[in-house]
Amino acid sequence: VRLNGLREGGRSRLYQDFHMALLTAPLGKTEHVIRAMLTPDLACHPKFALRARIARWAEEPTEEHFRSLCGQYEGIRKRDSI
Repeated sequence: VRLNGLREGGRSRLYQDFHMALLTAPLGKTEHVIRAMLTPDLACHPKFALRARIARWAEEPTEEHFRSLCGQYEGIRKRDSI
């Protein structure tokens, strides 16, 4: 895999694909995307490791917020059906 574009920035096609896959991953599937796309060598690369760490960090509060919204919606539906 050619990583020359990663020295200065995210110009590597693989890095761009990885970034887009993380942005479009369904909630709770970020770790699956990371494991599916990165070999152990790529996972150790500083740019890929940082992007994976950021995605994991961002997913947890987003998933919690989504679940709380779903819970609020279910409570409203139950209240309105009474």
